[in-house]
Amino acid sequence: MENCCDHVKWKTAATMSNGKLLRPCQMENCCDHVKWKTAATMSNGKLLRPCQMENCCDHVKWKTAATMSNGKLLRPCQMENYCDHVKWKTTATMSNGKLLRPCQMENYCDHVKWKTTATMSNGKLLRPCQMENYCDHVKWKTTATMSNGKLLRPCQMENYCDHVKWKTTATMSNGKLLRPCQMENYCDHVKWKTAATMSNGKLLRPCQMENCCDHVKWKTTATMSNGKLLRPCQMENYCDHVKWKTAATMSNGKLLRPCQMENCCDHVKWKTTATMSNGKLLRPCQMENYCDHVKWKTAATMSNGKLLRSCQMEN
Repeated sequence: MENCCDHVKWKTAATMSNGKLLRPCQMENCCDHVKWKTAATMSNGKLLRPCQMENCCDHVKWKTAATMSNGKLLRPCQMENYCDHVKWKTTATMSNGKLLRPCQMENYCDHVKWKTTATMSNGKLLRPCQMENYCDHVKWKTTATMSNGKLLRPCQMENYCDHVKWKTTATMSNGKLLRPCQMENYCDHVKWKTAATMSNGKLLRPCQMENCCDHVKWKTTATMSNGKLLRPCQMENYCDHVKWKTAATMSNGKLLRPCQMENCCDHVKWKTTATMSNGKLLRPCQMENYCDHVKWKTAATMSNGKLLRSCQMEN
């Protein structure tokens, strides 16, 4: 029809038995500004178009296509405005021959990339979540099922994982999911890589206080003799935007924190720690506001066991 393929580049063409051209689309404004590379014909000689509904595939690139047993096309979606600006690479069919779509709710996967899918024992799709507007703009890579066949979702609370990347999951003895946290708005925009369980089977969370670890990356964790978590800090707003790599415990089982005074080590990187004869921590300083934005590498102790600080005067 007129003006169908304006501004469209296409590379492969084929003719049907009656000698007419297989155009990229046969409906109004279907393929405007769309590039597509592969085409196939069904048994009746018609074209597998990127979509068969109004405005479905505008500005969408797709690379692979497959047909179900009845010869129909596995389209990127079967709902209005589903696949706008979405790239998808792999498709699979369930036992009943229907398409495993990224989601089955309105406006779920807009602008979301997903790579792997799996089916539960009942043949339903493991979707990233089953709540409204959960995974907008979220990338997820691995999924697993619990003993009851339900999906290990990143969280089970409203608006938990917006814009969060997570890579590894594990289940506790009772089969529940190790979520990054169990408090409201805890892990927004936080990356975490390793998780472990204490003797009672609870999750080692980066912190257990409000707003402690917002925007903090942490890599290593350890447990003290009483099974509690070595958290980056135990005071309000201590570890905001601070990276720390090594931790050790003193003889009494407490954590060697970068400092034990308010706002001492904010935004400070420290690499080496040592303990004096009395088991206390060699801190970068013991005066107010001393070590702000200061890097130090070596420490030594005097005969009386006190720390050789860079200076011993105010400011």
